[in-house]
Amino acid sequence: MFGFKKKDEDNGIIILNKTRPNECGGTDATLDTKAPTQILSNEMILFNVTSKLGFIINEPMNRFDFISAFAIPAKSGTFLFLEIRGNESFQKWALVKNDIFAELAALVNSHEIAKNNGLCAKTHGLPDNFGGTIDITYASGEKIYISDNRAPIIGIETANEILKIFTSAMNNECVSLPDISTLKQIRFYEYTKEDDYSEAVLTILDDGTGINKKRAQYEDAQIFESESQVDKETIDAIKKNISNCGMLAWENIPVLRKKSFGSSKTETFIFDGDIAIEITEHIDLPYQISRGFFNIELELTTKH
Repeated sequence: MFGFKKKDEDNGIIILNKTRPNECGGTDATLDTKAPTQILSNEMILFNVTSKLGFIINEPMNRFDFISAFAIPAKSGTFLFLEIRGNESFQKWALVKNDIFAELAALVNSHEIAKNNGLCAKTHGLPDNFGGTIDITYASGEKIYISDNRAPIIGIETANEILKIFTSAMNNECVSLPDISTLKQIRFYEYTKEDDYSEAVLTILDDGTGINKKRAQYEDAQIFESESQVDKETIDAIKKNISNCGMLAWENIPVLRKKSFGSSKTETFIFDGDIAIEITEHIDLPYQISRGFFNIELELTTKH
């Protein structure tokens, strides 16, 4: 399938193929020989599968050719995200009370998803989402990671079963979250290893407008402070972003991978009754909604 094999004895990585200099459309491919092809644990803590598909027919005139399904533990439940593209495209999220990881672990075993574990292939000139990525983690430390942009990474039957598990869970009882209309304040805080910090507090007024107060301190120890008015249209856009990205359901989502960006950021949403939901940056989320954190940061720290 590939041109040659070369093994790095230190980390168990086999180079299956490597593009030649100036090669157009070549494929770089590696295989991690230490990646398990049989998973012993059933205690899954992350399920993240994205794949292009051949058209799947569930019902007449209801077809899709792309699926992105994500599940991770959160406060009081399981955070789910599902995207379908095709004749009826949609994105939706839910914070469900039931745990679907046992079903997903059984699916991984029955469909032998780990059989190509450790394969990473990239064909230059093809879009990243032309194939797909499988990223699954277990409490035992076992992981499944497969990435290949050449062709669908899962089969039709597997995609259909993932769809059924997710849609069934999303149609069951969900964890109640605060009503976005009762949001009264957003607090942003960032600090760095050098003890610099930046903070902003957006207070929403009764007329739907807001006041944003910013404060920052940098290397010279001088403190910068400012205050600005925020119009109702901007406040409404912020609330819409929070709802569309499911940010109120992100609380206590774990950071499964070490991510060092030299700073730590939090956003806290305060509601009537002093109900507070705090989320942090760099938690594991699908790229389709993870931008929500940055969008709020941008509104509070730089735009006004």
